[in-house]
Amino acid sequence: KVLIKVKNKENVIELLRSHSACLSVEPGRESGEYEVVLSQQESATDELASFVLQKKWGLVELRPLHANLEDVFLNLTYGAHGSVSQKISDKEELSL
Repeated sequence: KVLIKVKNKENVIELLRSHSACLSVEPGRESGEYEVVLSQQESATDELASFVLQKKWGLVELRPLHANLEDVFLNLTYGAHGSVSQKISDKEELSL
């Protein structure tokens, strides 16, 4: 998983999602930031960097993201595709 930050934010998510090296793309915490899960290809990071530069989005940052302890806990508890808010609402429905 990597974080990219760009100056030009127009159609970034859609275009990144269409790239073969990108498995998923989500907005980051700040404007212009995107969290990208890359394929396991050795060249995936290089391909992503080349793609961003080719699109002239104004690359500000590209760095690996490391899971913190909270991310690991949530992933183990709710799974990679589980939503915490969805799980909480599911539990509330069951208790009603």
